[in-house]
Amino acid sequence: MLGYVTTPQTKSTWQRPLFVAFLVAFVFFFPWWMFVLLALFGIFYFKYFFEAPLAGLLFDLLYAIPAPNFFSFQYFFFAGLLAAMLFGEGLKKKVRV
Repeated sequence: MLGYVTTPQTKSTWQRPLFVAFLVAFVFFFPWWMFVLLALFGIFYFKYFFEAPLAGLLFDLLYAIPAPNFFSFQYFFFAGLLAAMLFGEGLKKKVRV
């Protein structure tokens, strides 16, 4: 039973949902910069971590106001984390041998 619990496949099956729960908690209870650091860590730790831009969208829907300098655009966290996810996936493919 212990060997079953520590296999890499089951390790990722409980780590990812737990990490997403922490990420959503960070949206509600922590400053924006801690949320961004945790989301960036998730992007580079998990493969195709699409939950980060979705959490950024949640953050923008809760706290964002339109920025008049950027044509009233208000989805900065969503756009930034989506770009980071796409860039990070490309970077991970280049770095891995």
